[in-house]
Amino acid sequence: MTLFVVAALAFVGVTLLGLGLFGRPDQSRPTCSACNADARPAAWDSPPVCACGARLDRAGAVRTRGRIRRPRVAVVGVLVVGLAAGLAGLSRWMDDTGRTWWDLVPMAVVNAGLRGQYSWAHRAVDSRRSRGELDDAAYADAFLAAYAAALPYSEEHQLFVDGVRSEWTESPFEAARLANPMLNFDVFVTLAKESLGASPGDTVLIQPRMAQSQFGNRMWFFRLTSVTVDSIEVPVQSEVFEGEPSRIILPHSPAARVTVPQTDGSTPDLCVVVEGYLVCTRAGLAAVADPRVDSAAPPEEWGIDAIAIPVRHEAHFPRGTTAGSAAGDAAP
Repeated sequence: MTLFVVAALAFVGVTLLGLGLFGRPDQSRPTCSACNADARPAAWDSPPVCACGARLDRAGAVRTRGRIRRPRVAVVGVLVVGLAAGLAGLSRWMDDTGRTWWDLVPMAVVNAGLRGQYSWAHRAVDSRRSRGELDDAAYADAFLAAYAAALPYSEEHQLFVDGVRSEWTESPFEAARLANPMLNFDVFVTLAKESLGASPGDTVLIQPRMAQSQFGNRMWFFRLTSVTVDSIEVPVQSEVFEGEPSRIILPHSPAARVTVPQTDGSTPDLCVVVEGYLVCTRAGLAAVADPRVDSAAPPEEWGIDAIAIPVRHEAHFPRGTTAGSAAGDAAP
């Protein structure tokens, strides 16, 4: 394909160069070769005869004004020939280095292609990475463009993306594995039973969703900091180890439970706000059992190696008007 394009450009360039340098006959004012008179008035005569009596339908009887040269066409021809030569050289260099045309596309365009899930963009990233031309930071951006864009966005989604990117330079392979559970994280807040609305005494369930809870020596969990109902902080009932209350919720474990308190009911909907941290740590179950983690303390006071991303999730339930079951308003 490249050879065909080069040949076509070369042909067009040489043709334009020839037209520009050698020109074409000027037919604008033909004259009689015998008397140099204007031959155009005799054009419609049969046979065409000049005023001097010379026949104008014979070879050499009519003389033109020479050839018209076009310097601009010649310049365009030179440029097209140069383009063909440059393209041929570039193609040879790409063949020698194992590159493809997609390798010449700027990474900003490649990342846009990754967000659109185009196969050529994936091939461009793999090709550049295999030659060592894509550093860890650029590769992280490409990975996140490919796997983060298709998910719904929320306030915390960009925090998850930044968390993956910050881990990348330390361990690219492990960061790639972190991305799937991190970018697929969500919190579901629902009523424990179907009813006509949320009323005082009803139970609200809080359950995180993660693609996976553990791989290698990494463990994921959700650490609750607080739950408020209509701006009133309420206690949380949650157990990780049987019989022991906890602020930690593990994937696929029983949901945390809160009881709707008596509120003034001044708004049409009951507002439940869940605040906490999405946590990924190498400490495993030791982190779950650590009282510093299983508290309202911020991550900097835990004293463990962990990625902790703040989450603020808000859900609304009607007050006795429709069946009360709602997921959170935002999902990363």
